[in-house]
Amino acid sequence: MPRLVSKSLNQMPSSKLKLWDFLKNKSNDLVNLPLEFTKADPQSVVQIFTFGTVYPVFSKLTPEQQKSTPLYAWFKEFSQIPAVSKAIKDATSHIKIERVKEKNTGESHVAKGVSLKELDPSVKLAPKAGERNILITSALPYVNNVPHLGNIVGSVLSADIYSRYCKQRGYNTLFVCGTDEYGTATETKALEEKVTPRQLCDKYNKIHKEVYDWFQIGFDHFGRTTTQKQTEIAQDIFMKLHKNGYLEEQVMKQLYCPVHNGYLADRYVEGECPKCHYEDARGDQCDKCGGLLDPFELINPRCKLDNATPEPRDSKHVFISLDKLEPKLRAWVEKASTEDVSQEI
Repeated sequence: MPRLVSKSLNQMPSSKLKLWDFLKNKSNDLVNLPLEFTKADPQSVVQIFTFGTVYPVFSKLTPEQQKSTPLYAWFKEFSQIPAVSKAIKDATSHIKIERVKEKNTGESHVAKGVSLKELDPSVKLAPKAGERNILITSALPYVNNVPHLGNIVGSVLSADIYSRYCKQRGYNTLFVCGTDEYGTATETKALEEKVTPRQLCDKYNKIHKEVYDWFQIGFDHFGRTTTQKQTEIAQDIFMKLHKNGYLEEQVMKQLYCPVHNGYLADRYVEGECPKCHYEDARGDQCDKCGGLLDPFELINPRCKLDNATPEPRDSKHVFISLDKLEPKLRAWVEKASTEDVSQEI
């Protein structure tokens, strides 16, 4: 609630009624602000909001309790204003403050003939014709750091709960995840720790797996993007997109470190924040003011690894032409919203 009066508590005459006194004793959920209430005023925004705030509490007090409060005279006078009295009557006639208690009739609401199908853990999971096949994938955690609680709650835990639900229902369910091990950030982190990218990935993949095992996340398979099978699948998808004309090349500017001769991921560029002028802001976000940043916005940018001044360079990137895929994708989504298309994936 904003401060709507100009007088301070020290300037307020002691003879005036103060809402602050009442709220301090009767409700810890309301802000303690000093407001004067000597006469009911239906044109006062302060009094209208205050009345609506305290009414649920005040109306439940006994007459003796109401009279003992400093707001009694004002509250009684304000509630007897014709427009206010009518509004109270209209509101309370439509609102049920207490929930209607439900009675346990003992009736079963489980459909007849429905039962859970036990899954055999020794049988290899694979799609089955005529059954409900569900594939669940969590967002792949990046391999260059230790997962924290926010990572688990943000994506892994919710997927794990849904996987357990599906399996309890007897659905043919596969829950997979793994570490994402490609990218500039992996190379840069390896330089920072003075190891090869493969050594870095091996180290953090093991850490990730141990963390998820400790939290008892029930992955059916926890892999990594650098396996031979993953490479074959990714390259097959890429080549099919290229063959069918769904890829396009674009040139973008990125910051490049001339000392260790590599492009820098946003988080490996540091410098002065253009918003709050914090000297150690990252290229993606300032930890002091919380502002989202572009690395090119930083004042006096520097490479996090060797403190060198990065320079902007053109780099080529390959993008999927989603505008070309939109008609087919839209048709598939519309079909999937009304039909079982699991066998078509």
